[in-house]
Amino acid sequence: DSVCKGIEAQTEINILNEAVSKLDEREQRIMRLRFGLDGNREYTQKEVADLLGISQSYISRLEKKILHRLKRDIESLLWVFKPPFSALRGEGVGIFLWARIRSARC
Repeated sequence: DSVCKGIEAQTEINILNEAVSKLDEREQRIMRLRFGLDGNREYTQKEVADLLGISQSYISRLEKKILHRLKRDIESLLWVFKPPFSALRGEGVGIFLWARIRSARC
């Protein structure tokens, strides 16, 4: 069971990384900063906005758009790979991002 959970978590990480890699550079940077995808801390929208020199409200709009796109791309990848989806049980990396993607309304 723990071997399966490890495989599931790694598969989810791979799918997330694949979907994020399809974003443009700025979108990738926003997601990596906001959700700590590279093992770094999670930045607030305000902190990301300050780093990129744009408004917090624009970061919010971009984030919403990116999350919708990631949800669509991940659903396409899941359709191909069909792995068990355990991320919301607290395993793997980017759990908050997985939850946000799954709840995004398209």
